[in-house]
Amino acid sequence: MTDDGNPALVDFQLHFAPPRWSWALFPVRHVLRVVQASDLYHLRKHTLWHRPELVPGGIAELNQIKPGAVRIWRVFARPIILLRRRVLVWLDVRAGRGLAISEIAPEHAARLSLERRAVDPSARLPGEAP
Repeated sequence: MTDDGNPALVDFQLHFAPPRWSWALFPVRHVLRVVQASDLYHLRKHTLWHRPELVPGGIAELNQIKPGAVRIWRVFARPIILLRRRVLVWLDVRAGRGLAISEIAPEHAARLSLERRAVDPSARLPGEAP
């Protein structure tokens, strides 16, 4: 957010753009409301992380507005996310606990892999079968 409080970049976690004619259908309206609530929650979460002074209620306020869909998603997706992180560490794409901040740029990763192969032609590239 800029100093005057305007968004400079908005990264919507979810995207749902049904054709206009379908908005009259109940399931579409319901999904749209769920996605909009999730987007607002994620925007508030990013605001709390980067500009905490703009969220007077802090984490307590964030927990109060957390949509049920986000809560459900986290219960079911958490094991998949943890597994994905382990796989990315195993493939040498990420380091440590597999957090995204440890990920190197794809171009840099490819360059390192090719350099490793140049030094040792028998070296395995990340993800390459033994």
